[in-house]
Amino acid sequence: MKKNQLPALLFCFALSNFSFSQVFQKPIGTAANQSLGGATLAWPGAETGFSNEAILPFLEKKLSAAAGAALPFSIGGWQTNHFFATLRADAASGLAIGFDNSKIENYGEQQFRLGYGRRLGKQIGVGISLSFLRFAASEYDARKGATAAVSFFSKPFKNLMFSARLQNPFFLKITRSTSLTNRDLYLPVIFQTGFCWLLSQKLRTLFEVEKDLELPAIFKFGISYQIHQKFIFRIGCRTTPARPAFGVGLKIRENLRLDFGSEWHPVLGITPAAGVFYSSKK
Repeated sequence: MKKNQLPALLFCFALSNFSFSQVFQKPIGTAANQSLGGATLAWPGAETGFSNEAILPFLEKKLSAAAGAALPFSIGGWQTNHFFATLRADAASGLAIGFDNSKIENYGEQQFRLGYGRRLGKQIGVGISLSFLRFAASEYDARKGATAAVSFFSKPFKNLMFSARLQNPFFLKITRSTSLTNRDLYLPVIFQTGFCWLLSQKLRTLFEVEKDLELPAIFKFGISYQIHQKFIFRIGCRTTPARPAFGVGLKIRENLRLDFGSEWHPVLGITPAAGVFYSSKK
C-alpha cells in the first residue's frame, strides 16, 4: 500500500464499516497552535489561529492575518494549508474569516469560516461562527455541509483567562447519499474548555480539555516563553495518544513574524508546520 493512500483508505473504511461515521475532523492548526499542543482556546491573541470567536473583541490589534501550511505525518503529497484574518470592528465587537484546506491524492476537505464576537461586559465575551464544508473522495460525489459553533471567554483575574466552546451544538449531519454511502455522515460534536495563566509578561501556561461526543477526551498543555524580544519558544503536549510538540516564533519586524512548529505522533510520525503572521501596529 502506498503511504500517500492511507488517509483515503481509512476514510472509505469508516464509511463502509461503522454505523456512526464522522467527517470533517478538526483541521491542523497554525504552527504556533500546534507547537503549544493545541491548547490555545483561551489564548488572548490572534497568532495561534481563529480558535475562539469570543476573544475577537478583546484583541489588542485592530487587524491581523496569517497563512501557513503543514505536512501531516511527513507524508509527501498531503497538502494542508490555511488562511485567516481578524478585525476588531469596534470596542465591543470583532470579526474573523478563515479557510482550511486538506488534500491528498484520493481525498480532500475544505472549510470556510465566518466568526463574530461580542463583549457582554468589561471582561466577558461570547462568540459564534458558521462553517461551510466540502469533502470529496475518489470515485464518489463531492458532498457539502454547514455547521456552527458557540464560544465563551472571560477574564476573572488580571492574569487568568478562561474559555469554553461547543462545535456543532445542533448535531447537524450530512444527509445520506446512495452515490457515496447508505449511511448518514455526522459532523463531529466537540466541547472544549481551558484556561491561560500569565505567570509573567514573558511566560504563559495553557491547559485545555477537548471532548468529542464519540471519542475519548483529549487533554492539552502548552507553555510559551519569550526568551528574547524577537524570539519565542513554545512547547506542548496532547493526549490520546501522547503527542509532544515544540516550536519557535521569530519576529522579523514589529508587526511581522514567522512561526515554526512540529508535533510527533508515536505511530504516524512527525508533522512539521510553518506560517507567517501579520498584525497592524495599533
